[in-house]
This record gives sequence, structure tokens and C-alpha cells, in this order.
Amino acid sequence: VRQELRQSIERAIATTLADLGHDPKHPFLRRNTGRFAFAGSWSVRLRSEGFHISHIHPGGWLSSACYIALPAEVGPNDAGALAFGIPDAELGLDLSPRRIVTPREGMLVLFPSFLWHGTLPFESEAARLTVAFDASAAD
Repeated sequence: VRQELRQSIERAIATTLADLGHDPKHPFLRRNTGRFAFAGSWSVRLRSEGFHISHIHPGGWLSSACYIALPAEVGPNDAGALAFGIPDAELGLDLSPRRIVTPREGMLVLFPSFLWHGTLPFESEAARLTVAFDASAAD
């Protein structure tokens, strides 16, 4: 199962990078050679009231969230959703999210590693299970 998941993710990344293209003047796309290497991966099991504070991934170029199992309570009213664009609370900036992604089982979300992101809390007896990784652009 792990190998099948990895292969599916690799295909999705390759397709996404091909669709994005290369632009030598763009800060993200100038590194897009169509090739990548995993820089790290992990799984996350969040329980009721669990969430991730807003953060970035300084060791990656491309980051992800792949939703494996979701409680029924995740989704309505943005519970358990992935929020983009809210900086770390310690910066003292009270900004609304630029985008909120409502997760679905089997969904893979790819985004630049430098993009602020975090998860919104949810309440459920069941856990929210995701697989995440960072990837580096490869020459």
C-alpha cells in the first residue's frame, strides 16, 4: 500500500509540474525542471480539537497534504480544513485566510513550501489522518 501511495503521489506531482511549466522570471516556477526529490515525509493523526498552527516548510520547495481518512465532521463550516495565507500568530498580523481547502478522502493538495498554511480545528470522536511531504526541485 505504501508503494502504491508513493507511485500515485509521484504521478500527481509530475502532472502538476508539467501543467505549471517553467518560467525563468518566476520565483517558484524558475526551479521547475519537471524533476523532484522527496525531502521528507510524515503522517499526521489529529484527534478532536486538533489543528496545526500556521507555518511554512523552509526545507522544501513543494509541500503537500494527502487526506487518507476523515471524520464526517471535517468539512462543514471549514472544520479540519487547510487554511492558506495566515501568518504565524507571533507576527501579530490579524489576517484572514487567502484560501481555505476543504479536504476530501484521497485528495492531494500541493503548494509552494514558502506559503503559510495550517489546519483549522475540528471536533470528532474519529481521527483525521493525512500523509504529508516536502519535495525539492531536482536538476
